[in-house]
Amino acid sequence: MYFQELKSLKSYLSDSTGLKKHELKIMNSAIDSLDFWLITRSLRARKRLNPLQFADEAEISWNIAAQLFEMLEKQKVFSSFYEYWSEDGMECLIRTTDIDKIKSKDTLYNSYTDEYEDIDIELVEVWYELLISPSETYTTDIGRTEKKGVAPTYTLSNVEEDTSVTVILNRVMSRKVGRGH
Repeated sequence: MYFQELKSLKSYLSDSTGLKKHELKIMNSAIDSLDFWLITRSLRARKRLNPLQFADEAEISWNIAAQLFEMLEKQKVFSSFYEYWSEDGMECLIRTTDIDKIKSKDTLYNSYTDEYEDIDIELVEVWYELLISPSETYTTDIGRTEKKGVAPTYTLSNVEEDTSVTVILNRVMSRKVGRGH
């Protein structure tokens, strides 16, 4: 696993939650999916994670994704924040870590329209920020042995261009241009 804290959650679930065998299998599978999903997010995207997006992309139930994110928030893997957007979706009217700051208001000011908008609490969006980083190595259980490898975190500064691919692409493109495409 790239995020060792997720491995700790798997151990916690199997040791102390009393989940049935099939429930534990589902949660462990969701944790594995989350580990892979998180490593594929950019550093910027890891500051704005949505459990429903994860559920859709990992093809798991929304309820399981929401439970998983809530458990990980309690373990300080994620921190949650809330947003309320204007009716037209053009302006975030409030962003806060305290849901009561939204619930305590009846309206919020929209600077684009210069008007106050009524709040519908059902439209509050819950987002999460990842507070941890992937480990330099990942581990997978294969029998009794642990296998280690380098965790891939790709950025513009550490990705190298493969010149052989560039040469092939240039040849293909020059053929298309030469044919009048």
